[in-house]
Amino acid sequence: MNASKKAWKFVAIHKAPYSNGSHFDDEDVAAIRAQFATLMPELDIDIVFQGHDHVFMRTDVMNNNAVVETETQTLKYNGLEYVSKISHDGTIYSINGTAGCKHYEPKPAEETAEAFPAGETVLSINIPSYSHIQIDGGNLYFDSYAVNGDGSEDRIDSFAISKKVTLEDGTIIDGTNGNVTDESNKNDNVIGDITDTFRQNPVFSYVIVAGIALVLIAGVVMTTIIIKRRREEA
Repeated sequence: MNASKKAWKFVAIHKAPYSNGSHFDDEDVAAIRAQFATLMPELDIDIVFQGHDHVFMRTDVMNNNAVVETETQTLKYNGLEYVSKISHDGTIYSINGTAGCKHYEPKPAEETAEAFPAGETVLSINIPSYSHIQIDGGNLYFDSYAVNGDGSEDRIDSFAISKKVTLEDGTIIDGTNGNVTDESNKNDNVIGDITDTFRQNPVFSYVIVAGIALVLIAGVVMTTIIIKRRREEA
């Protein structure tokens, strides 16, 4: 990680060092938490994605097992509003519930308080959920959604991270100036609009996929015919 020149760094781990699930005080989990508490900030890890416990919890910026006071700014991106943490000196830990049907009852904050500070977002949900991130230069946007029985989704958590980053080509982008608006990201929104169209209209998606498949099949058939004719002429 120290050798990496990537602007954004993430770690994915199965057992969650910061979780309000039933395994938060397991001996091995406590050992991981003790190691990660300072190691992740030292390696400039932005977010740690966690698993194992089927609960929903997201910490504030953490360093040495304590919350780091961080300046914030409000950003708008793809029509959504975010509270962004500016140039944070620490790491955020996220555990995103489950995509299945097995859910754990979260432990109350007073029970986990001796192990670590309470999470910035703690939710008790019994339906599938997922998270995704979008990165645009010096800004990272994080969203979590709960999926209802009818297929609709509710945005249940969000935050952003803003910092000055140096791209691999040497370009410096400063995300801390707060000048990110829907208009400035107009071109990026096209991708989001297309994605929303597919998600909201699954039949349309199938038609598009089927159309592409037919075009490919037609291309293969035509190529086969042309090759056959040329062999016959030879």
